[in-house]
Formats: sequence, structure tokens, C-alpha cells
Amino acid sequence: MQNIRFNIGIMVMYYFLKGINTINLQKKSNKEEYISCTLKINMPNNPNRKNRFKIKGYKLVWSDEFEYEGKPNEKKWNYDIGNMQWANWERQAYTDNIENAYVKDGKLHIVAINKKDGECNYTSARLTTHERVSWKYGYFEIKAKMPKGMGAWPAIWMMREYKNDEQKEEWPDSGEIDIVEHCSRLENLLLFSLHSKRHNCWNFKEQQFSTGYFSCLSVCKKFHTYGMKWDENQFNFYVDGWLVATYKKNANEYAKWGDEYWPFDHQFYLIINLAIGGLLGGPLVDSEKMPFVMEVEYVRIYQKS
Repeated sequence: MQNIRFNIGIMVMYYFLKGINTINLQKKSNKEEYISCTLKINMPNNPNRKNRFKIKGYKLVWSDEFEYEGKPNEKKWNYDIGNMQWANWERQAYTDNIENAYVKDGKLHIVAINKKDGECNYTSARLTTHERVSWKYGYFEIKAKMPKGMGAWPAIWMMREYKNDEQKEEWPDSGEIDIVEHCSRLENLLLFSLHSKRHNCWNFKEQQFSTGYFSCLSVCKKFHTYGMKWDENQFNFYVDGWLVATYKKNANEYAKWGDEYWPFDHQFYLIINLAIGGLLGGPLVDSEKMPFVMEVEYVRIYQKS
């Protein structure tokens, strides 16, 4: 999977530079298992203005503008803590230390450090709204600047919130919504994905919902807004307001499989983290250039008024 994603990324960059904005890819193995995806690359210098999202008919229901200093607001944010090597072969330990997550100059800083913690050679932070607040549908917008450095894997994503542990399902049955991920091995590449029991990055026999790929040349140099509009029938993903990917619910498949196909009609909580290594971070880490810093200017959640 790692090599497949890497090769797809190379092809995306090639077609982006050639000015081709829609690509169909299919990769088959010897066992005729496959991964296929449609890559829609909306060129920033030639956008379709009809696809620009306007926050009309929505009201702000939750936000963090980071207009304070110190640790992230504990009334809004929780931490996932511990060794995450089991998860996608990541190589960091997550902590709640202020050196790994702090607010300064109007921005949240999530910092990956070359510092040993138990079996891990690096530390970082993973902030969540788990057990604080969750949402079902809405428009989600985060303004952020991605870290630059080989091995960094920043992500802004969502997982299902359960009322109690007895109801909790394991991944991927629970569903996962990736508002945006950044692939540091291809510095400009952004990804937008959905995962479910029937469609996920490990189930090669059933095509993944989709992973949209988008190339943004200043992703590590400037702040960009990453938006997602989510309702009962589809997801739209945006970069700086421009539509870059759309995933629609298939009525026939939903009637047959229900939540196994589309587990997204439930409450989900938000996660912002910076991993090191793993599937997208890759096996090589440029530790001499650490710390890697992901900066977030604001998080805003809107729902229909």
C-alpha cells in the first residue's frame, strides 16, 4: 500500500505539471486484487467559480480562534497519549507536554521533536474533541500550515463518538473521515479520504470510497483553509474554498450494506495530529531538520441554521 500511494503521488505530480486535471488510475496485483481511484485535481490558477463554497444558510456552532497563550483550551481539547507505533507503523509517542502542543501568537502549534520516549525516538501531540464535543453533519473549516520535513504526517480528521465503550466498534467499522492529510514524501500532495468496513485502505477487493489527491505548491509555506461539507448524502472537500473532491452515497449499496458501507450518519469528533513515519510519513525521517511544526490559525464548525 505504501508503494502504491507513493507511485500514485508521483503520477499526480506529473499530470498536475502537464495541466491534466482528471486522472483514472488502476493498479492490479498478481492476484487480480486492485486499488482504483479517480483523482480530481482542480487547478488553483483556473478554478471553477461555481464550485466555490459559500457559508450561506449555516451558523457557527463551535470554534477555537486560539486567541490565548499556553496549553490548548482543556474545555475544548483532549489528548490521545502514548506509544502509537501499532497504528500505521507510526514512530512517535504522543504526549500532553506543552513542548508538543501550545498556543502562541494566535496559533496552535503541534510540534514533533527528536526526543526519545520509551521505545519511540520522537514525541508529538494528537489533540481531539473526544468526550468534549462531536457533530453530525455540517461545514468544517480549518486554516493551517503544514510542516515541512521528510517523515512528517500531519492530519485533520474525524472518528465516530460513541455514548459508551460497550457500543464502540473497532476501525474501520466505526468509520473515518479524513478532512485533509499531507504526504511529506511528496511535499505538495494533499489527500482527502473516507473509510468504512466495506471500503477502506486495507480492503483491496472492495474499492476504497475514494482518496482525492490535490497538489498545492505552497502547502508548507503558507496558511490554507481546508474545508469539508458533510450531509446525509455526500461529502465535499475544499482547499481555499475551491472544491477538490466529492464522495456521494450510493443508494443501492447503502440499502444492501447500511453502516458497513456508509457509517457516517452519526456523531463524529475532530482530531488534529502530527505523526512521524507510518504509511504516509514513510520510512525515512529527516531528524536533523526537526522540530517539525504544524500551525493552526483557527478551527470553525458550522451547521445549518
